[in-house]
Amino acid sequence: MKDSARVNARLAARWARRAVERMKRRRHDIDEINVFPVPDGDTGTNMYDTVRSAYRAVEELTGTVTMHRVVDAMATGALRGARGNSGLILSVALRGVADALDGVAELDAHTFAGAMELAASRAEQAIATPVHGTMVTVLHEMAQKAREEADAGSDLLTQLEAVRKRSREALGETTGQLAVLSDAHVVDAGSTGIVEMFDLLYLTVAGGAPSSDGIRYAPAQGIEMRTEVGLELVFWCAEQKDKTREVTRALTKLGGTSIVVSWPKIHVHVADDETARSVLAACEPLGIVQLRMEDLSEEGGSRINVVGLASGMGVLMQTALTQAVAVNANVPGWADHVDELTEDGAHTIVSGVPSVTHELLTAAPVDTVLTAPGPVSLLAAMAVFDPEVEAQDCRDDMREAIEGTREGVITRPRPEGPFLSEDGETRAASDSLSETVLSLVESLNHGQQAEIITIVTGRDVQATGLVATVAQLKTQYPGVRVDVIEGDVPECIVAVGCE
Repeated sequence: MKDSARVNARLAARWARRAVERMKRRRHDIDEINVFPVPDGDTGTNMYDTVRSAYRAVEELTGTVTMHRVVDAMATGALRGARGNSGLILSVALRGVADALDGVAELDAHTFAGAMELAASRAEQAIATPVHGTMVTVLHEMAQKAREEADAGSDLLTQLEAVRKRSREALGETTGQLAVLSDAHVVDAGSTGIVEMFDLLYLTVAGGAPSSDGIRYAPAQGIEMRTEVGLELVFWCAEQKDKTREVTRALTKLGGTSIVVSWPKIHVHVADDETARSVLAACEPLGIVQLRMEDLSEEGGSRINVVGLASGMGVLMQTALTQAVAVNANVPGWADHVDELTEDGAHTIVSGVPSVTHELLTAAPVDTVLTAPGPVSLLAAMAVFDPEVEAQDCRDDMREAIEGTREGVITRPRPEGPFLSEDGETRAASDSLSETVLSLVESLNHGQQAEIITIVTGRDVQATGLVATVAQLKTQYPGVRVDVIEGDVPECIVAVGCE
């Protein structure tokens, strides 16, 4: 072991690469002890995905690379790819370290203590309701030990060794600090990821083998996974000004839990679809540009396979509910999000916005993009999306769903003018919205009886205003299912599709 240590850009990058390798090996072990805040068995996988995204950003660095640039890239990449509660908190902690190292040429014990203190403070501030016995507790214990060692005159390597030892002790203490951990006889899963990463930092600086002296922990006992009911929402806002306090208060008032905000990325758990709609409506003025939603009753989470490019908050939510990542084409910067998701592993992009051309999707190969005529076709494609299916088979299924949906739209160019319907071949006008819908359905059904009629509402129409129209459709087409989706689509009054 070296008597002293110098931390430079190359060493920091090596640590980032090793962190990906370590988390890849240990993610399933960490998943098995994941009982808080939700026993869904995905904390290890989420932290692995987050760390992998962090290192990908390091690989993209060019020019003169400094230690601060490496850690700053890690923080940026971690935020971009953060998955779940634990992944977002990890990204916040990394951002605290990066900000503390800005302008620092060489790391020493006092500088490192300050970085740990800022990381712990930022992580706590990002969580609406911090809980003792979790990642913030372990981070604070590590920061306190780092400061004690610095004040005692320890060199960096001695300090890192002491913090490493304290991190393991603090991890073990989490079992007795949180009842759900005590009941399952496990340590906190998110904290385990933090300790694993710090263990690697020490070994990298000290020159030890990255696989030596690994951390051991037993899987949860007596806890049934997939018992949580509700949804996890993770979304980005386009608003540049930090609105963390306002958003945290709003989400808390709406009944959100597990709220973590690292502006402009927001994580929250909600009880049901209705609460999810309320959350999205409250944050819509901030420009929601990317949305992921996961069912908390399902174990293990899902990979980023398909991106659905949507227009309208209701369509955005319905797209995200299928386990795809939904991107809002009406918000500035959407193309950058699509490009990043493509680079992060999405194998297919389905665009349900006619104005979007493939030329705008610069990072996406031509054969990975499917174009749907509108929101109904987009949702039809999303309905057959299966994240477990091979990429080409998945695209074939979605393409078939798009081609099997006949879609038209109703617009009203002038507020006082007639409603106009268009199905790609014919156009019609009427002063009655109900008559226009019925006429459009008849045109779409011409020559082929539909099994499903889907109506997606625009921004100026609510589903309640179409009750009589829906009843008439059910009478006119007995045995046909009629679905109405609150789409909030800005480009039309109503979109109608027949499958």
